[in-house]
Amino acid sequence: MSKGVRAITVFVACVSHRHGMDHWVAASKQVLAEQLYEYVQNWWSDWDKLPELPADPHEAVQLYFEAASDAQNGEFLDTSTHEIVLEWESEA
Repeated sequence: MSKGVRAITVFVACVSHRHGMDHWVAASKQVLAEQLYEYVQNWWSDWDKLPELPADPHEAVQLYFEAASDAQNGEFLDTSTHEIVLEWESEA
């Protein structure tokens, strides 16, 4: 019987807003940024003080949450990184 262990890193984002929370988990920072970009695209027009939506996901996410976190009933972004250890046994 052989055993294996592998650690992977995941990137997590949580957005809290007046309706609750939304969560995303991704295998890379870039994929997480793309997921958050989709979220801010959907809600961009709700915030009057935002300029036109930038094409760069990182810039758009930063601008959105700077504006949204200042507003009454705002939205807040929390990100974190976690290591997950996978262990397995197999007959080989």
